[in-house]
Amino acid sequence: MARNGADLKPLRLGFAWLDSLFRRESKRPPGGAEVAEPVDAKVSKTFALAGVRVRVPPSALRGFERARGGFERARGRESKETLSPPTRKPIHAICCRRAHVTGAALPPVLVLSTGRCGSTMLSDILNTHPRVLSLSEAFTTVGQGPFRRRICDGEQMWRAFSGKSRWMDAGVQQDFIEVLYPFGSPGARYTRDNVPSLSCITLPHLTQEPDALFDELAQVVPTWPRRRPSEHFRELFEWLRRRFERDVWVERSGASLLLASRLLRDYPDARIIHMYRDGRDTALSMRNHYGFSTLVATTSTARSVGINAYRSIATGKHWNRLSPWVEWFWSTFVPPNRLPHHKLRLGDFGRFWSAMVQRSRWVLAELPPEKLLNVKMEDIQADPEAQIRRLIRFVSPELEDDEWVRTASAIPRATVSRFGDLSSAEQAELVQACRPGLEILGYPL
Repeated sequence: MARNGADLKPLRLGFAWLDSLFRRESKRPPGGAEVAEPVDAKVSKTFALAGVRVRVPPSALRGFERARGGFERARGRESKETLSPPTRKPIHAICCRRAHVTGAALPPVLVLSTGRCGSTMLSDILNTHPRVLSLSEAFTTVGQGPFRRRICDGEQMWRAFSGKSRWMDAGVQQDFIEVLYPFGSPGARYTRDNVPSLSCITLPHLTQEPDALFDELAQVVPTWPRRRPSEHFRELFEWLRRRFERDVWVERSGASLLLASRLLRDYPDARIIHMYRDGRDTALSMRNHYGFSTLVATTSTARSVGINAYRSIATGKHWNRLSPWVEWFWSTFVPPNRLPHHKLRLGDFGRFWSAMVQRSRWVLAELPPEKLLNVKMEDIQADPEAQIRRLIRFVSPELEDDEWVRTASAIPRATVSRFGDLSSAEQAELVQACRPGLEILGYPL
C-alpha cells in the first residue's frame, strides 16, 4: 500500500518524540505539531531499511495517541534527568514502601543477565532443587505491555498473561530453543499460532501439565484487585510458590539487565544473581538467536535514524519508564519479521552486549554486597560443584544439600569458544565493540 504524508504523520511525530527522548540535544518542536525536515527524511529511510510500507488505520491512530500520552507523562517525570548515571540514594533504601509484602518463607531472588550467557542453564540447575521454584522467562514472554499502565486489575493482567506479544509470537514461529510448550504432543491444547504467553516457557518449565496449571490460574488471576503490574507479577510468583510447596522463588529472564532498574525498584527485598560470560562468545551466540537478532536489529535501525539506543540502554535512567512505550511503538509499526536481520554485523551484537554491561555497572553498584552474587559462566563450567554450592548458599544457607549439589553439578557442560574461528577482521571488529564491557567485567582483551 502506498505511503503519503497524511499516512505517515503519526509516524513522523513518533520518531520526533523518540528522537527527543533518546537524543537530549535534539529539541522537540513546541506542542509536537510539526516535525523538522531532517526527522521526516529519517522516517522515510527507516521504513526503507525495515522494508515496511505503512498505511495507518484509524484504530492505530487512536493507539498512537494513547502512546503519545504515555510518552509525555513519562517524559514529564524525567524532565530533569540527563543521560549520565545519576547519583541518588540506593534503590533498596528508598523504595521499600513499594514492596508488596506476601509472607514468603525466604526473600525472592532475581537473576539478571545480558542473555546467552548460561542463565537458562542456571534455571535448569535450580529447577532440580525440591525447595526452589525456578521461574523461567516470565517477564520476557509476557513483555512490557502491562507496564504501560500504572495500575491494572486482575482481568487486565490476565489478558497480558493469556495473550501473546508480537515479539513473542515472532519468536514462537521461529522456534526459539527456549520454548518448552509441547506442540503436537497428544493432548496439547495450543499451537504456535495461539499459545498464551505464560504457556510458552514459564509453565512448562514447572510442570508436564502446563494446560491444567494454566486453567488453575485462569480461575484465580482475574479476581485479583487493582494494583501495580509488578505486584501482580509478585502475586503470580507467590501463588505458584505456594502451589508447588516451595520455600523461595527465583525468576530468570533473558536480557533482564534491560529491565534492571525497574526490577530493583519494584522488588527491593530481592537478592540479585548477576550472571555473565565473555562478551565475544555472548555476541556470537546472540547472532544465532532470533530473539536477540530482533532486539539488535531494532536498536540498529533506530541508530540509523540518529536515535542512539545503545547509549540510552547503557546510561539512560529514563529508559526505565519509557521502554514499554518504545517496545509498543516498534512492535506496532515495524514488525519483527520485517527488520533488517540480514544486515547485522557482529559488531552490532557486541555493542548491544556492552551497553547492557555498562548499565549493570551503575545499577548493581547500588546494591549492598550481601544482596549481590556475581556468577561467571566460565567458572561454573570449570568447577560446577563449587560454584553451585556457592550459588545455593547465597539463595539461602538452609537450602544447601550435598546430594543435590552433586546431582546438579552434572548439568553444566563445557562449551568451546568460536571466537578463534573468525577472520582477523571479524575478531578485531568484535573486540572493539565489546571492549567497554570486557574491561568492566575484567576479561582480557
